[in-house]
Amino acid sequence: MSDGRIISSAFAILTGLFVVYCSLFYLPPLLKEKKIIEVSRINNGKISNSAWPDTKTIKAYAMKLIKGQSYMLKGQNLAIDYNFPQAVDVNFKINVCYSVLIYEIFSCQTHLMEDINRQGLTQGRIYIPVRRNGFYSFDMTIPETQINVANGGAVIWSQSLKQKHT
Repeated sequence: MSDGRIISSAFAILTGLFVVYCSLFYLPPLLKEKKIIEVSRINNGKISNSAWPDTKTIKAYAMKLIKGQSYMLKGQNLAIDYNFPQAVDVNFKINVCYSVLIYEIFSCQTHLMEDINRQGLTQGRIYIPVRRNGFYSFDMTIPETQINVANGGAVIWSQSLKQKHT
């Protein structure tokens, strides 16, 4: 086998892997009705953002690459499902990355940030409309005076194609 053939084969394999990796982010908004992006749990006074099992399987590693951010299309909705044992105040943060095709997968530099403050949440769902295409990442904070009241609570961030807004 010649050196040119080895280099061409390696280039083709790497290009294929790169395309597959990128498609993990850009294709789901086009194919699915709903996709869970992240689960935030409150335990022992701390918020943890871990939607995926901490095992040593290939699926667990792949899910860790995808979790925490999602490519979303204009017209979709971000659905925030929450369940707390008692009423708490929550600040949801939604970050939009700069739109640099492919590069935005690997490095999210926040372009826009939206803060949504809600008081007295116990159980329910909030829909936030997506106003532009791009990668979105999510976070939440609960005041320190209420974090212990929120123990056992959870927030599920998901993307939805349904046209509901609140």
